[in-house]
Amino acid sequence: EVYLVNRDKVLITESRFIGRASLHLVVDTEPIRKIVERNKEMAGIYQDYRGVPVVGVSTDIPEYGWTLLTEKDKAEAFASVKTLGIVALILGIAGAAVATSAGIVFAASISKPLKDFAETTERFARGGLDCRFMVNRKDEIGTLAGSFNAMADALTNKITEHKRVVEMLRKSNEQTQAILDNTTAVIYLKDTAGRYLLINQQFEKLFHV
Repeated sequence: EVYLVNRDKVLITESRFIGRASLHLVVDTEPIRKIVERNKEMAGIYQDYRGVPVVGVSTDIPEYGWTLLTEKDKAEAFASVKTLGIVALILGIAGAAVATSAGIVFAASISKPLKDFAETTERFARGGLDCRFMVNRKDEIGTLAGSFNAMADALTNKITEHKRVVEMLRKSNEQTQAILDNTTAVIYLKDTAGRYLLINQQFEKLFHV
């Protein structure tokens, strides 16, 4: 398994073993603690976020605040070479190093769209209701973009509808007040506590309010 974890120890890619773990699962394992607390990378055998012993390598990507981990279940890694444990460990680490290189390429390929997505959400939060995240991908980033754009469209429609209703109420209140002010009748409205809720011009003239 190859995956990324941020400095808050939160998994930011999908898990092979746990559904919907991205951005929800906290990965508090030994290699993560070493990088977060001591900026020290690690290669060896340890328990992963499932509590399963694995052979793994961690690599720090400080410019993005990420940790890249490549892991293989210890039982799987040593299954065919039980009598040659040291050899298996060396081969496992060598394979993990190759996967780490591939992981770095993968991280570079997703860093720009993630940065663009963060900028889009910030502009939207500052009031740019027309901001949308346009990306032509069929992976998790594409799914995230589609979900954000759908949410933004729904929110924009609700805000537009709210403004329309508020404007209708304002015009209705103005029309009602104009009708009341143009009548010769004295009109007022009180609540149960005796507070005036509405008066017209005739009431003001008569009682000098």
